[in-house]
This record gives sequence, C-alpha cells and structure tokens, in this order.
Amino acid sequence: MRARLRHTDKRRLEKDFMSNNHKPVILINTFTLVPGKLDEFVELQAEQARRNKANPVPGFQSGRMFRSVDGTKAVLVTSFDSIDAHKQLMESDVFKEHRNRIRPLIQDAEPAYYELAYETERL
Repeated sequence: MRARLRHTDKRRLEKDFMSNNHKPVILINTFTLVPGKLDEFVELQAEQARRNKANPVPGFQSGRMFRSVDGTKAVLVTSFDSIDAHKQLMESDVFKEHRNRIRPLIQDAEPAYYELAYETERL
C-alpha cells in the first residue's frame, strides 16, 4: 500500500507564507504511521538527524520529534532560516533517499508552515 502523503496543496502552503519567505519558519509535520511502525519510523528519523548533524544542512536550525502515547502518530517540528531553505532540502538527493526509506511506514502526512506567535517558559 502506497502512503497517502497529503501535502495540503503545496502551492497553498507556499502562497500562505510567501511574504514570510526570508524569515525563520517552523515546519510542523504530523505523521500517521502504519500500525506497528512507529518505533522504526522514529529510529530512521533519528539516524537521518545524526547524518544531518555530521553534514550540516544549509538553512536548517533545529528539529524535534514527538511520538504519540498511543503509538499511532509522530510530530516533527523543524525550524529553517526560510521557506527557501526548506525547499532546497526537499530537493536534495539526500532527502529524497530518506523519504523513500520512510514512505512505506507512513499512512498520512500533514505538513504546514508556522511562525512563532508567542513563547512561554516555566516561571
């Protein structure tokens, strides 16, 4: 079964943030995994993160992955210098190879760009 990657109309995502194209941007991607594949997905993502750390990706700032308690979903929160930096990563051979490795583990993906509205810290 081929993963249904809902890229929430890529053009709409780009258009929504075109005015923000050269500001830091957060990409939040919610993945629904094939049942029983969450651990494998998280490990493949962690391996790729280690490779990216050894060979820095231009424009990449940081990333965090969260896993749902029920074992069905993962959320990847990634920050980039700009939308252009994210686009360049998506077009790289390294990312395309990684995407091919994880695609069979994914039932659905819901990516969206965000900008920081506010932040709070523990008092």
